[in-house]
Amino acid sequence: MLAGLVFFNPASIQVLPDCPFRRYTGLKCPGCGSMRAMHHLLRWEIVKALSSNLLAVLMLPVVSLSLILGTVTGRDLFDRLRRPIFFRVVLIVVMIFFGLRNLI
Repeated sequence: MLAGLVFFNPASIQVLPDCPFRRYTGLKCPGCGSMRAMHHLLRWEIVKALSSNLLAVLMLPVVSLSLILGTVTGRDLFDRLRRPIFFRVVLIVVMIFFGLRNLI
């Protein structure tokens, strides 16, 4: 899939269906633009990636580091996700991002 994202821009080639949330509400969900962001990241177009989906780009190093630490310590990412405080922080960040991206 990553090889396909390097060569094919998801904005110009309709491979996946449209976001149903955006189709019915007109609002961008927190995941809207993440495929375009990954396409731009794989082509080293950082500014375009950030403009496609800021949250996806900023969370990529966090998730990667968590997976690496999980491999080293023997605990996986889902152990951290099960903690109530971690889940609440992630939920609050996603909701703030959702609100701000639809207001701006």
